[in-house]
Amino acid sequence: MDGKSDRASILHQFASIDWGWAMAVIVVCVSNNIVAACRFLLIVRRAAGTHVGLWSVLKANFAGLFLGSWTPLSIAGDGGRVLWLRNGVVESYKDAMLVVLWDRLIALIALVVFMVPFTPYYVGRIVDYFHVSVASVIATGVAGLALVLMFTAGQRGKLRMPVARHASARGSGLWAHAILGFLYVGSFLAAMCCAAASLGLTLHWLQMAMAAPALFLAQNLPITFGGLGSRELAFLVLLGPTLGQADAVTMSLVVGLGFLIAAVPGGAVLSELRGNKGVAR
Repeated sequence: MDGKSDRASILHQFASIDWGWAMAVIVVCVSNNIVAACRFLLIVRRAAGTHVGLWSVLKANFAGLFLGSWTPLSIAGDGGRVLWLRNGVVESYKDAMLVVLWDRLIALIALVVFMVPFTPYYVGRIVDYFHVSVASVIATGVAGLALVLMFTAGQRGKLRMPVARHASARGSGLWAHAILGFLYVGSFLAAMCCAAASLGLTLHWLQMAMAAPALFLAQNLPITFGGLGSRELAFLVLLGPTLGQADAVTMSLVVGLGFLIAAVPGGAVLSELRGNKGVAR
């Protein structure tokens, strides 16, 4: 990006933002958080030794999202959810960590499934932005995938999700996760569309649909401040050539701020993660 001129362009875009569409971004981000909480509920109910209500899981998940969004490491939210789970939902910290890990893994699987059809698009954008060869990008991706598969195979026994005796049938769970996965990615795409509209940007929805799962993956990296940095780089790589670098970064920041503000309600229920035994309410 070209220093001062790009920063001035970003500030100008924010100054002229359409606040109606900006509010729509926040509403859609809240909806995305609710979808994530429903996915978490499905996993918790399979592992819990007691009945766990939707409202209880919504509060715990929003509190975790608040910690993950407003602290330097997004995994702080995972730590909060582990503490909540251990406080009367599951029998051990190991089970609590496995539940949170599986929630992360299922979200990752949903994103990867939507990314696979658009792999050539991602490779082409990476090649153009970083000026590297197609072979090197493919080799890096294959090597990364091989490492993940090797680690997973080696830890398969230790990573098995805890399942309670009264857990529901697996088939219905798979269908529910498939539907929630579609809504999870779709609501992020809707947030992108609203962000583009708030800035007056012209971008075909199909191009945003191709980019959405990879952009959401970049935002969900567990060692970032609410995805800051990794999300902006992904927007630059995938949408920068079409929108221009300044507009791509501005759109990324609008989406990021939407999720940041959508996580604020979780701050009001953080006390639920400490000392409350009534998790089933």
